[in-house]
Amino acid sequence: MSHYSGSVPALDQADDWRDHAACRHEDPEVFFSEGKSARGTVLHAQAICHTCPVRRQCGEYAIKTGEDWGVWGGMSRNQLRQARRLRANSDARAAG
Repeated sequence: MSHYSGSVPALDQADDWRDHAACRHEDPEVFFSEGKSARGTVLHAQAICHTCPVRRQCGEYAIKTGEDWGVWGGMSRNQLRQARRLRANSDARAAG
């Protein structure tokens, strides 16, 4: 069972990167899978992400908003957590 709610996060007009996303016509379940087939589905989602012209914006959005589920910007759930920790550590060093 997926944690995907079926809704897309609301963004203001300035964040129209989603209009150019390679995944915009894909089944969202590909990006929000779990269970026995999750690894293969994650790899499939990441392959789609690697062709995406707005991959960087998508990943930045996920890190900034704390998305904790799914594949965003080609990053798995664990990769997102790691990127978020690295960003927090970098911000802390810059501030201190």
